[in-house]
Amino acid sequence: MQFYLQPPSAWLPTAQAAQLLGLSPEQLRRLRRKGLFKVGHHCRDTSFPNSGLSRWQWHVVRCGQALAVPPEKRGIPCP
Repeated sequence: MQFYLQPPSAWLPTAQAAQLLGLSPEQLRRLRRKGLFKVGHHCRDTSFPNSGLSRWQWHVVRCGQALAVPPEKRGIPCP
């Protein structure tokens, strides 16, 4: 997957990142839980400590590169 129009920031909130990647926000979160996206490289939690609310940001270029790998070569269970 190639991005011809780069977003102003590589790190975007869940809804915007999901839209750019062609996924739903829940699909994006599910792929993180399954291990496709690594915290610190593909995504980061920017919530305030002890807030109880997760605020994830996603590096859309890195996520796009991970999604470009065929599912059978990803090493994670298919949904």
